[in-house]
Amino acid sequence: MKTVSVDLPDDVYEATLRCAAKNDTSIEAMMTAALAEVGERREMVSPADFERLQKLQNDVLASIEHFSVRNLLTRDELHDRRLFR
Repeated sequence: MKTVSVDLPDDVYEATLRCAAKNDTSIEAMMTAALAEVGERREMVSPADFERLQKLQNDVLASIEHFSVRNLLTRDELHDRRLFR
C-alpha cells in the first residue's frame, strides 16, 4: 500500500469530512473509491477505441438528413398509453 499526501483547501476538506461522516466512512475510503473509479473509467476505453467511437458518432450524426422536433409527442401524449393500443 502506498501513502499519498494531498493539500486541500479548508472548505474542500471540511465538506469531504462532513460527507464521510454522513456516509459512515472515512476520507481515505472515499478517496480510494474515487481514484479507483477514475482508473477504471480510463481503462474502459482505449484511445484507439475512443477515436473509433467518436468517428462512428460523427458518421451517424452526418447520416441524419432531416430531423424535426415538430413531430415529437407532447409529455401528455407520451404518457397516454391509450394512444399506443
